[in-house]
Amino acid sequence: MSNRTSRLLPSPSIRMDLEQNIESLTRWLSENGLENSEHTDQTACERLAWHYGYLIALRDVRDLLAAA
Repeated sequence: MSNRTSRLLPSPSIRMDLEQNIESLTRWLSENGLENSEHTDQTACERLAWHYGYLIALRDVRDLLAAA
């Protein structure tokens, strides 16, 4: 038996947590996006970039789980 078939799939609660985190970050980014003129300092831009990168990573994990 291969390692892939012997691994357990994540529980539905993990998938729900993942979806909730994706929704929360998406909402935060749309409320705090670059188009908001308050975000002109470097720290705010770095925070936006970090959150966006984290959102993309969460989406990648979700897609990998869906393909498993």
